[in-house]
Amino acid sequence: MSDHRPKGTGLRESTALLIDYQDRMSERPRALGGLRVTPPLLSRLAELHDRYMRGARQGRRAVLQNCDLSDLDMSGLDFSAAEFVSCVFTGADLRKTKMQHANIFGSHFDRANLAGADFARADLRASRFDGADLTATVLDHADMRRGALVTGSGTAEQSAKSSSFRAALLRGTRLTHSRLREADFSHALLRGTDLSGADIRDTTFTGAEISDTRFLNTQVANADFRGSLLDDLARNSIDLERVRAPQVRRPTQAELQDLVDNHMLWIMTGMAEGKRADLSNLDLSDADLSGLNLAAANLELSVLARATLRDCSLLAVNLRNANLVSADFGGADLRGADLRGTNRRNAKLGDARMGLLPGVNLPTRLI
Repeated sequence: MSDHRPKGTGLRESTALLIDYQDRMSERPRALGGLRVTPPLLSRLAELHDRYMRGARQGRRAVLQNCDLSDLDMSGLDFSAAEFVSCVFTGADLRKTKMQHANIFGSHFDRANLAGADFARADLRASRFDGADLTATVLDHADMRRGALVTGSGTAEQSAKSSSFRAALLRGTRLTHSRLREADFSHALLRGTDLSGADIRDTTFTGAEISDTRFLNTQVANADFRGSLLDDLARNSIDLERVRAPQVRRPTQAELQDLVDNHMLWIMTGMAEGKRADLSNLDLSDADLSGLNLAAANLELSVLARATLRDCSLLAVNLRNANLVSADFGGADLRGADLRGTNRRNAKLGDARMGLLPGVNLPTRLI
């Protein structure tokens, strides 16, 4: 059988046409499935895929499904137009890896290093990047919407899942014209990120840190920014009337003191007098709350970024979905506290007291 594949250079710049041509003119390669990919196998796959992309003889497109590539060094490799469906890249080194136009549906990149990688126009639906480093990663025109794998009979193997970037680092990341509807960026750091022309409708940014980020012509309807830290650029770029915006407000010093005093009276009189402190949705960033007794107070969705809470009594406090970035809890008593959904990036919790609250058997809840 003659080789009908096109020869020559410049094929990487016309990847979409190349895939269409080669898949029609040659037998589609059988997928490697269910394998633990070793470094030697990875090297061979990269070599064959490179030959395929150059139109050289005996080349073979990389097509993998349900394979484990966790912790592998893939830095600098070019797998543009490859297929890695439902594969695991957890902890892998993908710095400056190229996966332009690749089909990476439903794959996991948790805690992977993707700095400088290029995923332009890749199919990343239902993929997960939780805790990953996406510094200077290119995701322009990538598809990261919800998705579900479908069997040959046409039935879904699993319920549709959204793409996730929880607690990921996105510094200088390019997401222009990407499709991110219903993605999850909870607790992520977005600094110098470009979301121009992207679709982030119904996307979650709760507890995220967003600064120097572009939202030019971005579709933002119903995106959830509650509990997030937005700088002036973000606030001025986003139509806050169309999103679930942070409703936090900065209390005056007198108002804060009154809340604390009434809370102390509420505690000392066994709830007979005073009032439980409701500090929910308050901007307490950079506040010094050292030594206060805020036991059983409500701080849900509050912003405590860089706040000082050293030696505080925080027994059974409600901190759900609060932003605790770089907060100092040194010596604080957090027994029985609810910290579920909090952004604790760089928070100092090392010598805070946690565990069961005596008498009520209530543990500190972190997840």
